[in-house]
Amino acid sequence: MIQHKKITIDSNHLYLLPMSLNAGGGYLLIDTGPNSKNAITLVEEHLNKINVKKEEIKKILITHAHADHAGLGAYWSQFNIDLFGGAPDMSAFTAGDQWKTINTKKIINQLTAIGLPKETVNEWIINNEGQFLNKWEPIPWNKIKPVVGGHIFPLINNRILEVIACPGHTPGSIAGYIKEDGYLYSGDTILKDTIPSTGMHFSSISSEKKWNGNLHFRNSIHQLMNKDIKHIFPGHGDTIKEPIATMNYYNNHYNRFENKLLSLLKDDQFDATQITNLLFKQLSNFTSTNVIQATIKVIGVIDKLIEEKRIRQIDNKYTIQKNA
Repeated sequence: MIQHKKITIDSNHLYLLPMSLNAGGGYLLIDTGPNSKNAITLVEEHLNKINVKKEEIKKILITHAHADHAGLGAYWSQFNIDLFGGAPDMSAFTAGDQWKTINTKKIINQLTAIGLPKETVNEWIINNEGQFLNKWEPIPWNKIKPVVGGHIFPLINNRILEVIACPGHTPGSIAGYIKEDGYLYSGDTILKDTIPSTGMHFSSISSEKKWNGNLHFRNSIHQLMNKDIKHIFPGHGDTIKEPIATMNYYNNHYNRFENKLLSLLKDDQFDATQITNLLFKQLSNFTSTNVIQATIKVIGVIDKLIEEKRIRQIDNKYTIQKNA
């Protein structure tokens, strides 16, 4: 059985896994740490406490391209360390804040197009920009390698950490799986008592075409339910000791949400903002950030149901597909 070492910075968990001597020894670090204030100092202090030298960290596997998980990638890239991340997230890893700015502008275009008030969108922009005090520095292209599902990292005790592609939270979200122990290092794909956001993503950094995160997230959960997972070590929160119960909770939540949405459209047509207001009865009391999150969630489920041909779009409104 593998015994990892855990580092917690702010709310983020990083995990150190001892690598096989045949693979060069040292440690594999899961996630880089957030780009929050004093994060580098805190990482170094934690390493000292657990008697791990920076030079012993040989590889870093980044679970997804969000600044609280990839934010210190540029810092680690200055050392003799191999960084790896999910292939579809490479543009974000190597552009940092520039990618975030471009993606945010595209989200704003989508939200204003469906009629969200400019005041709500502008307040969300201000809150979004203030999320981190430090800049998300890009990782140089020659310092990070793309990985896909099936990539392996040899660990001690004849263990293997296998990369599992888990698109949904981001297009390139990945998890690390140790089959022999039933351990899953899930990043933000699975969190205890929290359903991760599937956000709003696009098919490429230069495209306005949306990428269906909700559909991919549901497929990823289905894939993980077929694995023999005993413990989940997430990027935030407590260890999950009942993985199937947690994933069933996710599925049941989205099934109920979809059924409510489909019920609204059974005998009527509504646009995305109307659907959001009908599904979230207290929306008028929400903060701007929560309004945006609710709207993006509705859009994601709508996109999934359209792709599954369960609803259809007529101009800017949606209704049940006739043969559904």
